[in-house]
Amino acid sequence: MRTQLLVVALAAAGAFQFTPAGGAEAADFIDGSYTKTIFGCELAALLRGSTIETPKTVPDMLDAKGFKGWGRRCEFTKITVDKPDKVWTASMQCVEGEKCVPKIFTFSRDSVKDTYEVSSPDQDGTTTYFSCKVD
Repeated sequence: MRTQLLVVALAAAGAFQFTPAGGAEAADFIDGSYTKTIFGCELAALLRGSTIETPKTVPDMLDAKGFKGWGRRCEFTKITVDKPDKVWTASMQCVEGEKCVPKIFTFSRDSVKDTYEVSSPDQDGTTTYFSCKVD
């Protein structure tokens, strides 16, 4: 029981580095950091370099490595260009809590608004990610 608690505590603290079995691939089409809200961008800037992480202080972020949020990380493993400079489909390896699962996401860029619309067969609708310009 103590070992399980220690493993969960270390995982929550980010002590384990996750690397997909096939190796991570960078998403060259994502320049900088993106989050679901402008407040998330401000929070990311304030917490840059901080060790304080709670569900309320860790915004869901998207960058060239993948997604990062409280209890969730996804890394790109394969990226396919559907429409040059506009739409990409990505296979990702995700850690959600204690589970490691493969997922597929579609990324559509709106270069005028500097946003990405992200969708997945596993979810209803799309999620908009806004540019942070904190990098």
